[in-house]
Amino acid sequence: MTSVISGDIEGGKAVNRLNELGYEQELDRSLSFLGILGLGMGLVCLPYTVYAISCIMFTEGGAVDFIYGWGIWGLLTIPIVLSMGEICSVYPIASGTYYWSYALAPLRQKRLGSFINGFLVTVGLILALLATAFPMGQVISTAVVLFHPDYIIPTWLPYVIFLVLLVVTVALCSAGTVFLDLFSRTGGVLIPIVTVVLFIVPLAKGTERHTIRWVLSNFESYSGWNDAASFLIGLLGPGGLLIGFGFLTSLCEEVDNPAVAVPRAMLITQVVGVSTGLIFVFATLFTVPLGLDIASAQLGQAAYVIFDGVMDTKGGAFVLLILSTAMGFFLLTGTMTAASRFLWAFARDGGLPGSKWLSVVHPRLKIPLNSMITVAVVDALLGLISFGSSVAYGAFLSGCTIMLLFAYAQPIIYVIMDRRRSMKDAQWSLGRWGWPINIVAVLVAILGSVLFLFPLSRPVTVLTMNWSVVLVAGFLAIGLFYYAVYGRKVFRAPAVADNENAIPDTGSRESKEEGFSTKVLPAEDIED
Repeated sequence: MTSVISGDIEGGKAVNRLNELGYEQELDRSLSFLGILGLGMGLVCLPYTVYAISCIMFTEGGAVDFIYGWGIWGLLTIPIVLSMGEICSVYPIASGTYYWSYALAPLRQKRLGSFINGFLVTVGLILALLATAFPMGQVISTAVVLFHPDYIIPTWLPYVIFLVLLVVTVALCSAGTVFLDLFSRTGGVLIPIVTVVLFIVPLAKGTERHTIRWVLSNFESYSGWNDAASFLIGLLGPGGLLIGFGFLTSLCEEVDNPAVAVPRAMLITQVVGVSTGLIFVFATLFTVPLGLDIASAQLGQAAYVIFDGVMDTKGGAFVLLILSTAMGFFLLTGTMTAASRFLWAFARDGGLPGSKWLSVVHPRLKIPLNSMITVAVVDALLGLISFGSSVAYGAFLSGCTIMLLFAYAQPIIYVIMDRRRSMKDAQWSLGRWGWPINIVAVLVAILGSVLFLFPLSRPVTVLTMNWSVVLVAGFLAIGLFYYAVYGRKVFRAPAVADNENAIPDTGSRESKEEGFSTKVLPAEDIED
């Protein structure tokens, strides 16, 4: 009874804070801390994600890049997690980085800056689901190859499975927040169990193991880059997987006490994911059979090759493949949930075409069902690119990471520009460590964005070129064109009342002279 009363009190505070930030409570606050923690673990999704990047890691640097790359990139993401967590504790809202950018930016940059952030995050999250669901369709397709090694997977098969996965994901996410909480908590239990199983079984069954020295020192690159460049580019593998922590901010309006619960869940899941992932990568490298040709795996999916090499029966390899792939459903539901919530939040401020329809919350389920369906349909259409160009499809995958890293960094930059005055009342404060943590976070985001622009191999041709820069520039141009022609007329920016309690306002003379305001102003008071 005490916990129920406590939850009601925290929920009431969260609703009041949301009202102060300018919005009414529309979604159902039924997501528990364990639920959001489980959802965060699903976004890291060991061991499925480790196998998903095995091909690129063995091509770009081998064992050294795999294990050190995972550890280094994982460590570098922590300052971003901490910085975003602190901002989230001040502005606990589903709009996430888009709202933060509006609240923290200089006056003249508020509307356009927040619009760009919201547009890029919308595209980035849609592409993130595509980057999750389509490879999962490819992995399931490779199950046939286990039993028929000469079988060449047709192009249409992964796409059909991909469509089925989208339908299943929408069905799971449409069951409501109560079910999402139960499903996520189940994932928080199953993922560690399956990770342990896939840790122990290969160790017990494998006979031709690599040495620990090989795991820690073997460096092989077939990309054409020099060793240093290959190592840096090899960071792309774990880099794309370990940025899902920011997705949790989209759930702020469905959990009690989000100002503390969401930052805490972000940090815990990232630390646990990076540390356990590092151990799992080590075990995987140690048990991979000698001479196994992982780089030749069909569709670039190495899981079936690894399991087939470790297990002495096809049936055993198939069971491990299914166990690993099944964990991907927690990744799918987490990504879809985050994408649909952010799409809905951006649309309620008029940020997207069709915002009136996209911002509708289902009256019974209390979820943004229209936005969810839209994300699935857009991804189904984008998936058609796999029939025409694998190069363009690869650009989608790296492009989404660049967009999200930019979106993560933008409000942190504004915090630095404001000399961290806006964070003085943060419930989840970084204190005196805020300055170095914020600065490192921005530098890491810049480094990651630059690395994701590099081609994976040399010589660089039309086929090996990394077209993500064209993709990001193209989507940015589309967003700016839409804003200039129509969007600025209907985009209301965050609908925040001119309320002294809405945003912590330093009120300092110096801050006002520099053109900063940490209090959100009505859109009509700000120049475009």
